[in-house]
Amino acid sequence: AHLNLLSPSTLQSHPLIMYIMTLATTEDYRRTGLASLLLKKLIQNATSNRNCGLVYLHVITYNTSAIKFYEKNGFQRVAQCEGYYLIDGVSYDS
Repeated sequence: AHLNLLSPSTLQSHPLIMYIMTLATTEDYRRTGLASLLLKKLIQNATSNRNCGLVYLHVITYNTSAIKFYEKNGFQRVAQCEGYYLIDGVSYDS
């Protein structure tokens, strides 16, 4: 099944969405394929439910390796959210 990008019509037509809050591996497991496997399983879980039409996430803008990882795995940038993250009193975009 194909998942749609975030849009008002998608949110109205699909009562269930999957949000990836955090997906990380420790340094020892980076570049082993573990994160790709986890992401693949998450997407399989979402597509197995016909009510789920959307998988989305936020990535802090300076995490270019994560952005490249998600784009390599079919995710597309839809919008930039100003000040989405607040870390130690400093705002960062996602």
